[in-house]
Amino acid sequence: MRHLAPTPEGGTLRVRAELTDVDDRAFTFAVAVLDGNILAGDGAIERFLVEHETFLQPVQQRRK
Repeated sequence: MRHLAPTPEGGTLRVRAELTDVDDRAFTFAVAVLDGNILAGDGAIERFLVEHETFLQPVQQRRK
């Protein structure tokens, strides 16, 4: 993410995300943050699809 313009504290921002790529379990989104008509930030975010049970196994094992 790049910070492109200051925004006032307590203001309302609009965030727009567009899915731009899918590679197996990886999803890439182009993101824009708008303060009115001013582009306040932009960038790319990558997220991954995970198996819930497999993801939580290490946590559950630490609790034993």
